[in-house]
Amino acid sequence: MLILGFLALSFHFVLKGKHEDEIHKVIEADGGAVLDIEKVNGDSSPFEKLSGANRYYKVVFKQEGKRKTAWYRGSVIVNNIHKTPKDGYPEKWLFNDQEKD
Repeated sequence: MLILGFLALSFHFVLKGKHEDEIHKVIEADGGAVLDIEKVNGDSSPFEKLSGANRYYKVVFKQEGKRKTAWYRGSVIVNNIHKTPKDGYPEKWLFNDQEKD
């Protein structure tokens, strides 16, 4: 039982790290600087299509001197966070000026 708990905890931290790396990569590639990353429940996000096979993040960043918010829906597939999970939805970004999915 202890081993299963350790594996679940390891999975959580590895996945969170991969998602945070991806968030930084995308925001910084567009000239932004990440200020805060908050993992949220899907119900607290603007995504309409929700699944337990996805993780949801609120991202606060600064771009062109303005503080902005983006939302990221990531996959729970640890070895390929860009792959659409079975029973889940594809990876997706929503920025302030974009519509919901």
